[in-house]
Amino acid sequence: AQSLGTPPGMSSLRFAPYAPFLGQSDRPLARGTSASISGSSYAIEGAAVGGGTLGLATAILTHDLCAADSSGGSCLLPTLGGAMTGGLIGVVIGGLAGSFFPKGP
Repeated sequence: AQSLGTPPGMSSLRFAPYAPFLGQSDRPLARGTSASISGSSYAIEGAAVGGGTLGLATAILTHDLCAADSSGGSCLLPTLGGAMTGGLIGVVIGGLAGSFFPKGP
């Protein structure tokens, strides 16, 4: 087993052990803690509003599309599938959008 070593010019580079993301502070994490979304942005609120709104809208849309189909079967599973899919997409979009808005002091 041969060691590759440090590439030329890379020995003086220092990398931070953390990266601020989604409203986290610029302080390094304390030992034994995990990275999580802190309360300094509206990421959690955005995820909740986005998931609820888009989940409800896609549930209504898929139910109406299923009811308009002439097969006569149950629309429960397609409605739940539409709600889950729309909710997941809404959580991601809402969380990302909310992370751009810092909370006041």
